[in-house]
Amino acid sequence: MISWLPPVLAGSFIILFFPIAALQWLALTMIITIIFSYLYVRLLRKSLTVQRLDLSPRTFRLTPMSIRIRIFNPLPFRVPSVLIADDAGGMSVIGDQIGVYTLPSQGSAELSYRVKSERRGRYRIGPGEIFFCDPLGLFPTRMITGKELDLLVLPRVYPLEYLLRQGLPLGEISIQNRMYEDPGRYRSLREYVSGDDPRRIHWKASAKTGILQVMEYSSTMSAPVTIILNISAAAFQGNSQYRNFERIIEAGASACRHWEELNQEFRLVISGSGMLFPRARNQTAGILEYLAGLDGPVDGDGPDAQILISNLSFTQGERVILISPPIPEKEYVSIASLLPQGSPFDYWCLEDRVHRENFVTPRYKPAFSRMSIFGIREYGEEMFE
Repeated sequence: MISWLPPVLAGSFIILFFPIAALQWLALTMIITIIFSYLYVRLLRKSLTVQRLDLSPRTFRLTPMSIRIRIFNPLPFRVPSVLIADDAGGMSVIGDQIGVYTLPSQGSAELSYRVKSERRGRYRIGPGEIFFCDPLGLFPTRMITGKELDLLVLPRVYPLEYLLRQGLPLGEISIQNRMYEDPGRYRSLREYVSGDDPRRIHWKASAKTGILQVMEYSSTMSAPVTIILNISAAAFQGNSQYRNFERIIEAGASACRHWEELNQEFRLVISGSGMLFPRARNQTAGILEYLAGLDGPVDGDGPDAQILISNLSFTQGERVILISPPIPEKEYVSIASLLPQGSPFDYWCLEDRVHRENFVTPRYKPAFSRMSIFGIREYGEEMFE
């Protein structure tokens, strides 16, 4: 039974059938109090505002992300007790996703917790719920905020060193990393800051301005690259299929991020699905979103790496990287043989099951001689063996 109904019926009965003034005043006071309690709850329901403070709808796999909900009380009186609860959308929760708060007059409270996911993909955080009631506890109220957060969990990205075992850079490509500054390409002067190399100080300019000035140089490098990511179902076998697939996705994402940090054009070819991201700069964000939506190896009739490469054109000296689980030796040597002369070929192989001594025949030796093989670790922050 509704909790406020019995006292209202009892008070009405006393007022109508008990001609005792004291009892009638007591019953009337009780009814008025219940009415005010109802109006109090209705006022809170219309006045309290809830806002999500999540700044970014993206995070990386296994990386905790803060979820924050703020509730604001614009009324001239405080609210003694409000419970806020949120739905983590199936993600792992770090901290409490439920909190009880007192809202001061024209003040706010904030629920904060963190989530992380072991799987890539799209998640929906929320909606949140708010529970409150009147001081007598007669009108408990549950309010759905109606605000949800669509969260995209991207594959993890690991830092990579620039791997250049064979081939020489050709031409010039501007990059943002000061590590690759060319001291022969003067760019500008700026004020000295603590930590600058004293050898960069331009003494004549410093003497004229009265402030230490240091020289900056343009950064140049050339490393055009085509990345081939093999996610065809035939390449993933055994009980570790999901783990291996996730590691290959992470290697591909890390490679794209690495060349973007070099401010360099690159293209990504996905073997199995036939997806092609054409040569461009600053496209890693879109690639990561696409990789985040892949549930597993592609089991279909998409073109394999050899067919894809045969339909591509390459610039002089362009590096080609194949990221794949172990595949038959003849397959990746055949890929290398399709590349133009002068194009280095890097094979990033999960578990590093490639053996050079298997290819000493005249047929395979020319193609294999320009291959560099990198073993991808199955676990850990370091990508390569």
